[in-house]
Amino acid sequence: MRALTTSDLVTLGTDQSGSHVLQAIMTSASDKERGKILRRLEVRDQGDVWNSATVSQRQDIAKELDQFACHLWAKFALTHFVKRRAQWQEIQTDQTKRKIFSDILQ
Repeated sequence: MRALTTSDLVTLGTDQSGSHVLQAIMTSASDKERGKILRRLEVRDQGDVWNSATVSQRQDIAKELDQFACHLWAKFALTHFVKRRAQWQEIQTDQTKRKIFSDILQ
């Protein structure tokens, strides 16, 4: 992964098969490694994709992002994060404990 340029990572992430590879890497990476990868995939690099897209491609991207954003907003309880930060932190801690205990019980 270190040998890949930011452009290569963006290409990998936007390719149908490559996105699965990138997802597998992100899932198996440590927090530190994930952070390094995410920093290399800064928002401004995604702006290059947007800037080079046609209007119809931008519409497709916007539709996908809208659906994706709604899903992530609910999945990550971001309303709690914005309005009730302490409760959100409590939810995150509970989920971490559940995962630890489920691993032990299996």
